[in-house]
Amino acid sequence: MAQRIVGIDLGNFSVKVTAISPRSRGPSPRGVPARPAFDVLAYGEAEVRPATDLEDAAATLRERQGEALADLKRRGLLDGDVFVTGLPGDSAAIKMLSFPFNDHAKIAESLPYALESEIAFDLDDIVHPYVFMDRAGKEKDDAAKRKDTDVMCAYARKDAVQEVLDVLATVGIDPRHVELDALALDHLWEGLFANHEVEHQGPSELKTAGGTVIETADGAPAPAVAIVDIGHRRTSVCILRQGKVVSAHTLLHGGADATRALAKEIGLSLDEAERGKRKEAFLEVTGAVAQFPEQQQISDVLKRAMAPLVRRLRQLVQATISSSRVRVVKVILTGGGSKVMNLDRFLADELNIKVIRGQELAVLAQKGQGAIATAGTVGATAGDAGVESALAFAYALSGLAGPRDADRIDFRVGPYAWRGDYDFLRERLPALGAWAAALLLVVAVGSIAQVVMLSRESDGLLARQLALCEQITGDKTDSTSRCTALIRERINGTAGFQVPEVSAVDVFMEISRRLPYDTEIKRKITELDITSERVRLKGTTTTYEAIDTMVARLQGGRCFQLVEKGKARNINADTVELNVTINLDCAQAPGDGKLPDPPPAPTASSLKEAARTTVSPTVSPSPAPMPPPAAVPGSPGNEPTPEAVEAMRAKSTPEQLEARRERLRQLREERTNRRRQLLDNPVANPSIRDRFQKTVPALRGVEGDDEGDQ
Repeated sequence: MAQRIVGIDLGNFSVKVTAISPRSRGPSPRGVPARPAFDVLAYGEAEVRPATDLEDAAATLRERQGEALADLKRRGLLDGDVFVTGLPGDSAAIKMLSFPFNDHAKIAESLPYALESEIAFDLDDIVHPYVFMDRAGKEKDDAAKRKDTDVMCAYARKDAVQEVLDVLATVGIDPRHVELDALALDHLWEGLFANHEVEHQGPSELKTAGGTVIETADGAPAPAVAIVDIGHRRTSVCILRQGKVVSAHTLLHGGADATRALAKEIGLSLDEAERGKRKEAFLEVTGAVAQFPEQQQISDVLKRAMAPLVRRLRQLVQATISSSRVRVVKVILTGGGSKVMNLDRFLADELNIKVIRGQELAVLAQKGQGAIATAGTVGATAGDAGVESALAFAYALSGLAGPRDADRIDFRVGPYAWRGDYDFLRERLPALGAWAAALLLVVAVGSIAQVVMLSRESDGLLARQLALCEQITGDKTDSTSRCTALIRERINGTAGFQVPEVSAVDVFMEISRRLPYDTEIKRKITELDITSERVRLKGTTTTYEAIDTMVARLQGGRCFQLVEKGKARNINADTVELNVTINLDCAQAPGDGKLPDPPPAPTASSLKEAARTTVSPTVSPSPAPMPPPAAVPGSPGNEPTPEAVEAMRAKSTPEQLEARRERLRQLREERTNRRRQLLDNPVANPSIRDRFQKTVPALRGVEGDDEGDQ
């Protein structure tokens, strides 16, 4: 049974679906590009219910689209095997990026960082599929010489993609692809318009609709075609050159602008104005003048309403000449908004470009591809289906390209990847396992045979090398490395050992000397990789300014040719991860010889506070009161004599002597603790040193008393 592919266009005014089925493709005439062969099975449309006065139109759009989808499902129009839909242009955007290299793997790694600097969203909040742009002719040759690559990247918020998946899930549909509406028009070109001479060929295309001659000499802009799909609220534009997308745009103007203008000018409701526009809309152009005053009024209103759309189309046509070096020579109109009478002739006069309706080409496609069967659409003709369902038709034709189309912008990537691919593999897992086992067996046998052959060749080469070494040196050896060392020693007088300019220890010490002290910047180095060419340093600190300070301190280090700051990110509110790379070259970077200033010496107040918090001597009960000594020990000119010490001991009671010994023990403990503190702090403090110089003589006097008592 043939596969049934269904394209779903979730519009603001209506939801449209087109079902097609691929068929075998016959031989194509020489010189005529092959296009997908298919049969159109069905077309259907269900209007989206207008929002009530109590409803928010934007907030309830998906809900009202779900109601239209349920109606289409009841009519049997959502029966299919493969479903394709798209995101509107106001929910996604396109960014053109250029890279100065053509390595696709390297581009894939660099693209997220290049895109993040161009958009206002966090990469964690968006989906960003991309495709590589193809050039043609001279541009392709110039790009190959420059080795640069252009990439078209589309991005959309994850919640926008999830909304589309959720509304389709209400009717049991899991779309295989979610594309961008403007880019999907490319598939419409490939499936319908490619064989209908839409690019200028020959003298008949050398003039525009207004008679302007188009330059066709070498170096002139290449011809291109624009497919313009005018919807209810948006207009999608896809510009193609030789079947390849040059640019895609979404304009926030559509048929609703004309409806509102008619309702305001004539005094009708929006529903009445919409019905009148579909039946009586008319534009006055050369050769088609208004027959009644009402027609003239409608024409004037529509021209004013379409002026912003015409202006934006004119800007796009002019922009492609300067930016992409292509000239739009033909416009193909599709979409429900293009059904206004004489709109093609009006746009041709305004843009000075040949404009044709997609309805005409849809009739040609009907003759070659089979009748378009409409279902559930009263009065729908083949031409209406080709125009009204242009985007749905494009989505369905996208399904013919298969799931691995490399030129497809598909938002079903990453967390939104279609799970059907894995289901397909799961069903065929036994067969795939058998083939994998057979392949591994063949590879293993081939590898063993290759190893045996290489081993034999290696033994033969080794024997020849050793024989040649014996001829050169005259010494028999069983090692080629030993032979090489002997030859170097004979030539240079040494075994060729070369001492490196700088060792890993030298680099480590230079980094240690130059990094800011912990007292200045709170930092932690978690990884340090030192090679002969570069150093990779990874760690954490508190702020981004601290990273800049560390990089600035490392600049000018010995052998530090270039110090580069890598990617930094916040781990939490108080921690920043840092990455620093240092290129080593001692010849070009001898170093500035500067060393960072040492950390500030601790003050007396800080030492007292440290001693108070770290040293807690044992406090004994207060001793009995002692009589004041006759002289102050340790003061100049007042050193106690032996006679004075003996007289002091005779006057002291046993309780006073015991109190002195206890005081002496306390002073010794305090001295030991203070000395230990000074040893732990390499910076000497003058105030502490002066205090010890005054205390030591006093201790000596007390020790003398202690010895005399003993």
